[in-house]
Amino acid sequence: MTPKSGESLGPWFVRFDRIRSVDKASEEYKSLKNLRFASISADFMPALVQRLGAFFSRFGAPDLV
Repeated sequence: MTPKSGESLGPWFVRFDRIRSVDKASEEYKSLKNLRFASISADFMPALVQRLGAFFSRFGAPDLV
């Protein structure tokens, strides 16, 4: 993703309802890693975890079994 001149990219949002885990040894992980265009800085991780907790503790949240 390369922005056109004068155009900025983002902001992006985390879709907590679409989070899934992928085994690092899998082929899917390797193919997804090649598509990565951004990473989360460690400074933002506590806020992201807080938002994730708020998503799962709200009424109507999916059952985690």
